[in-house]
Amino acid sequence: MGSIASHDPKFGFYIINRGADHGVKTVDEFNVLRAGNLVGKIKIKQTQPTVSIADAIKAFTRQQLQPGDKVVKSQ
Repeated sequence: MGSIASHDPKFGFYIINRGADHGVKTVDEFNVLRAGNLVGKIKIKQTQPTVSIADAIKAFTRQQLQPGDKVVKSQ
């Protein structure tokens, strides 16, 4: 489990605090949780050793995701 570290409002992507060193791969999908509730989904578009860049999957994301939201790999 990781979390959203930051959001770039200009380009709309999210940075999560998990990367290739943690087994994250391009095209992995993660559920985004806030206070234990599902608030959206993200899809990884680029990985680096300790962080990854992701886009929100709009069909599953009804509200703005926020830094600190938890991310859990989709099964």
